[in-house]
Amino acid sequence: MNQKIILNKSNFLFLLESLSKINDTAILNIKNGEIYFISNSEDASLILWGRTEIDFEEEKVLNIPSVSKLSSALKMCDGSEDVTLILNNNNLEYRGNKIKFKYHLYEDGLIAKTKMSLEKIKSISYDIEFNVSKNFIKNLLKTNSAFSDSNKLYIYTNDGQLYWSLQDKTSSNSDVICITSGNVDFELSDFIINLDNLRLLTFIEDNDFNFKINTKFGVANINLNFEKVYLNYIISSLVK
Repeated sequence: MNQKIILNKSNFLFLLESLSKINDTAILNIKNGEIYFISNSEDASLILWGRTEIDFEEEKVLNIPSVSKLSSALKMCDGSEDVTLILNNNNLEYRGNKIKFKYHLYEDGLIAKTKMSLEKIKSISYDIEFNVSKNFIKNLLKTNSAFSDSNKLYIYTNDGQLYWSLQDKTSSNSDVICITSGNVDFELSDFIINLDNLRLLTFIEDNDFNFKINTKFGVANINLNFEKVYLNYIISSLVK
């Protein structure tokens, strides 16, 4: 039986575009009026849990062969922000006044699931939390491009200041530049981020970045919200 999924086009496109930067194939889960995914980078050092609200109360799994292709189709939908997709047996169908399309889905099992479960993500607790502006992160990346050949960022505290150090401590000839983002009331030893992972976050405009760090397991959570789209980036610290 055909079923209708009603969603906000802008929010859903934003969700898909954030996902496409991590992976172009994906498993979208629908549950409790939300559509969500968990996807990881190729080296599994970054995991993204993204979600937004939709009008559909049943539980469904959509296996998406190409996130970018689905985004392109949705961008051509008629002007209304509310888009209705028809869920058929093996495809998503759109019937607009000016355009119609069918987007075929993969069968279950063809796309590998991310090893990190939603339950595991929700169970992680964090003992350090701080905010930093998007402009700070953008300037940090610009500084790295101009000054350093390293692709590593070391985040640590010293004398009550939070430092962001561009260098590679495994290389004896690595140039070093350190920038502070201000006073903090916690202590943090080197948390090492692959800068490629940080670059995936900067397409979101006018947002502060909320960092949470689990110092015991070396895991950071960066939370970003846009309208009713919620993005949680889970980044593992690199080995020293």
